[in-house]
Order: sequence, then structure tokens, then C-alpha cells
Amino acid sequence: MTEMNYPGKSQVVATVLAAATCAAIPAGANVPVEISNGILSVAVSPHGAELLSAKKDGFEYLCQQEPGKPSGFSPVLFPICGSLLEGKYTFDGREYSLPGHGFASRSDFQAERATDGSRATFTLESNDATRAQYPFDFSFAIVFRLDGATLHVEATVRNNGATTMPFAYGGHPGIAVPLGGDGAFEDFFLEFAPGVCPDAFEFGKGTGLITGHTHAFPLAAGNRLHLRHELFNGTGLFLDRVGSEVTLRSEKSPRSVTVRFPDMPYLGLWHSAKTDTKYLCIEPWSGLPSYVDVIDDFATRPHMVRLAPGASATLRYSMEFR
Repeated sequence: MTEMNYPGKSQVVATVLAAATCAAIPAGANVPVEISNGILSVAVSPHGAELLSAKKDGFEYLCQQEPGKPSGFSPVLFPICGSLLEGKYTFDGREYSLPGHGFASRSDFQAERATDGSRATFTLESNDATRAQYPFDFSFAIVFRLDGATLHVEATVRNNGATTMPFAYGGHPGIAVPLGGDGAFEDFFLEFAPGVCPDAFEFGKGTGLITGHTHAFPLAAGNRLHLRHELFNGTGLFLDRVGSEVTLRSEKSPRSVTVRFPDMPYLGLWHSAKTDTKYLCIEPWSGLPSYVDVIDDFATRPHMVRLAPGASATLRYSMEFR
């Protein structure tokens, strides 16, 4: 068992996925890896292990800039979520730099696809380039697995070093809104579980960094958050106390997406500041950005998972497409 220092979250037992016969994708091929089960078809890029496409009944649920190419809307967040003050942190008396959301989205993963075509694994091992930014030895594997109309995303991080390793992980799937072109962006809403009463994190103006304060974020009747572009002013909306699932839907569309995140305590909602944006990123996070006035020391930085030497942890989210 690995300690997961989430406020209000129970511990998560590291899981080992059952072995299956897999075929390796040639290193450097960097062509989309496609998986399908006859209901869902999903494509993932080895560069950044980024989700490129999710189709059901021939309909595309993810936002596309250029079909078959990374859109930048669905990056993998590791080993941090969000940004650091001045892009810097310290550890063991040394200063390091990390870009926003870390380096996973900029890294090439080794890919393997199960021979039945319904699952693919993307693996990143620490190397000289990662250690220059993040001085830890790790293995980071993301499994994309199809089960009926649900895509399961399971990220396992292992500490291969001799020092306790802090990390954060997050998903960032960019979903096309309006789904199927039915209605307008503002016709859609996010529906949370009954009884959920979220808090919203406050951000320093124009910084992307949190102030340390939150405020209650009341939902409409039916535990709904009705979409409107002004909610997403470039920084986005980041919530605590949101439960473990949310559904994007509209009364004007037969389609919906339910995102479940049992191991992730925070939820980000983001799109660009443009008022004609036609997507919404629904982002389960295990960590948070830095505070507006603190250069973090990773030895004590809050909102991180901490792995003892040799330990591993699995963090999961899923998307059910209807």
C-alpha cells in the first residue's frame, strides 16, 4: 500500500495489471496506435501518450484540430499538474525547472498493443533528459483499455530509486462540445452526483497559480453546472469536493460522456478564452499548481503522491461514451 496524501481521499492500493500478449510498436514510429472492441475505436499518439480520437457508432467525441494528429487538447500531466512559480522548484538543495504540466506530453513513449486490439500500453522510463528536470528514477506506464462503451485509462508510476519520490498525475481529455453538433455549447451542462457541494480554487490574476483560498461553488438544481464561455477565462475552473464522477450532456442531444475518477481528488474544467470555442477539457487531477508566492520544495510540496523506494501506485479515470 502506498500513501496517497490527498485531503479527504482514502489510500489507494497499487495494482498490477494482468499480463497479456502484446505486440510492440517500433520505437520512433510515432504513428497513432489504434484500439477497438467493435463498440469504441480509440487512437493514441506515442508522442506524449495523447488521446487523439474516440469514436462510437462512427461519431467523434474528442475535439480535433487535424484528424489523426495531436491536438494539444488531451495531454498527459506528469510529474506535476498545472504550473510552478517561475517554472522552478527545489529538491535536496538544488534548483530545477519544469514546464507546466511536466514533461510527459513532450516525451516519446514506448507503445505495445494487445493482440486482441482492445488495449494498448504506453511506457516512459526515466532517462538523462527527465532527470535533468526531475531527479528521480521511475517507470510510468499508461494503459488504455476498452470495456464496452467505456475507455479506462490506468496510469501506474513506480519509484525505481532510493529516495521517496513525489509526483502528480492528471488527465486532460478535450471533448467536442456540442456533441454531434446538436444544439449550442451553452445547451450543455455538467451533472454531478447528488449531494456534491464543490469548492472552487482561487487563482492569482493571470498567473495560473493558486492563492491558497477556495470559495463555495453552488450548482444549479439537479446538481448541474450549465456551460457558458465566460466560466473559462483562460485559467479555467478548478474544483475540490466534487465526488468521483461527472456527466456532460444536454437535453438537446442523445449523446453524453461520463467521466469517472475514483483516485483523483480534483477536477479541472478548461477551454481557451475564445468565445467560439467548441470543446471542453474535463481534467481529473491528483495534484494542484503552485501557490502564487512560493517556490516549491518537492520534499514538502503539498498535493503530491509520495512513493517510497520500490513502491508503485495506480491512478485511474474512465470515460463512458453514450
